[in-house]
Amino acid sequence: MELIVVMAIIGLMGLGTTALVNNLVKLNTKSNTKSTLFSLRDQMIKTLKDEESWAQTVANNPSLSCLREDNNTKCNNNAVVTNFVIYNRQNVIYFRANNGTHGFTDKTGENISCTTYNAAGNNDCPYRYDVRLRFICNFGLDSCKSPDIIIQGDFKYSPADDLHIANSMELIDTAGGEVGWEARGKMDFEFRKSQPDKIDKFQVMFATTNTPGGNCNSGNWRTRSLNYINYNHNNTLISLNNPNSSVQMKLGFYTCEIKAESYGAIGGFKIRLYNAHTTDSMIVGSGYSAQDTSTVVIGSVDFEVTNTNHFYRIQHYCFQDNPAHNFDMGIPKPNYGVDLDGIGINRYTIMTCTRKG
Repeated sequence: MELIVVMAIIGLMGLGTTALVNNLVKLNTKSNTKSTLFSLRDQMIKTLKDEESWAQTVANNPSLSCLREDNNTKCNNNAVVTNFVIYNRQNVIYFRANNGTHGFTDKTGENISCTTYNAAGNNDCPYRYDVRLRFICNFGLDSCKSPDIIIQGDFKYSPADDLHIANSMELIDTAGGEVGWEARGKMDFEFRKSQPDKIDKFQVMFATTNTPGGNCNSGNWRTRSLNYINYNHNNTLISLNNPNSSVQMKLGFYTCEIKAESYGAIGGFKIRLYNAHTTDSMIVGSGYSAQDTSTVVIGSVDFEVTNTNHFYRIQHYCFQDNPAHNFDMGIPKPNYGVDLDGIGINRYTIMTCTRKG
């Protein structure tokens, strides 16, 4: 009898040990799954925030073309984009936000992507993020070239049965983000991404030593020569068209300072920046000089370049003929100064532009 009691006690102890081991295994699995899910969320956010990954994502998605500097289309304020693919910095697809079957699995203990997510349930591919972007233009603009971007991810969890370990975890919350974007679930994310605040500059000029500028006939706007790019940060200046002395610029807001010299402007003259495509013009300033003296006009204009195919020219208007002098770009002085950089001693027209955004 005593032997039977002892054996029963040992059996109960064995059952208790088995239950304890099973519980420990479940706790360990639950901990690993929780770590996997947080890793999934953090990696998704990290990839979207990474500037090199973002550059690849913008370059590869037609739906994000309004963010590209070589595209003339602006982004509409509050426009929502869901049709895009997220790329990593190696230009490899990280996640297809536009494909409802692209998700993640925890089978290997890592946030490995899978392509069999199903809202009806699949234990082999139970996780997914619905990712969307929203453009926010500052200053109340209806559209802009460099908007802020609100990036939001709604966590989706769809196993095939209730036995999936993640079902018992308190961080699973699929209620957030279903109606509106304010109610966030514990695994959802939202952050605001600002476009890099670039300030780029370029300078073009007409530099010469021996070339005269030519006469200025009154009553006509005349294009002043530009023949040299002094500097061009981040290729802000797309081109300098020498035959037409026209500049072609990237999209953005510009402040341009223009310096123009004239010689013998006895009736006075004025300077403008002229858009050859739209015929819009912005007056820079005006000046006057006596018969054998020169004057310099310096002024600035603020404007927005809305099309990279537009060409801008610096032009002047003379109020009185003076055929005795080549006074539109000044009289070259070959014996004055030293041509240290080899581009010409006299700088008769200088255009310095700063671009923001």
